[in-house]
Amino acid sequence: MTRYELADFPEREESLIKLCEYPTVTTTNLSEIKEIISYLRLPHYQVQEGDNLIIYIVDNRFEEIRGFIAIWRNKDIACINTGDRTVWGMWDETAKVLVTDEFEAGEDGEGNRVMGRRAFNAHGLSGIYSLGLFYRLLYDAEEVKHVAEMPPAVHLEQLL
Repeated sequence: MTRYELADFPEREESLIKLCEYPTVTTTNLSEIKEIISYLRLPHYQVQEGDNLIIYIVDNRFEEIRGFIAIWRNKDIACINTGDRTVWGMWDETAKVLVTDEFEAGEDGEGNRVMGRRAFNAHGLSGIYSLGLFYRLLYDAEEVKHVAEMPPAVHLEQLL
């Protein structure tokens, strides 16, 4: 069973650093914006005239997550790229969460069932957004089982 924990970091600064903002995409700046978006490995083909677009750098030093998030404020959609893939979803400005169409289920640290939509928060963390709360992914039981079956680590001293 996949494990999650309620993620509430009120004391922690957001991991989003504003890279650029375009209150209105026009024919004049469209090619420049598409070039920037393409360079960041985000889907440039989604940018259209009239969009209200903002791009952030995700710089989460606690969990070592780096990437980019583009938010289309006029469409309430966003995409995040943390290096391995790009994920799309609805953007909840109040919660600062990108919410996908995929549903997930798991349990929290106390064994309670958590169900909701797969999401990414403003720190680039993956998890579940359920009833207005973000639960970050702790681990997947299958991954833990796989790691537990691995042979013990060999320390450098043992090799010398």
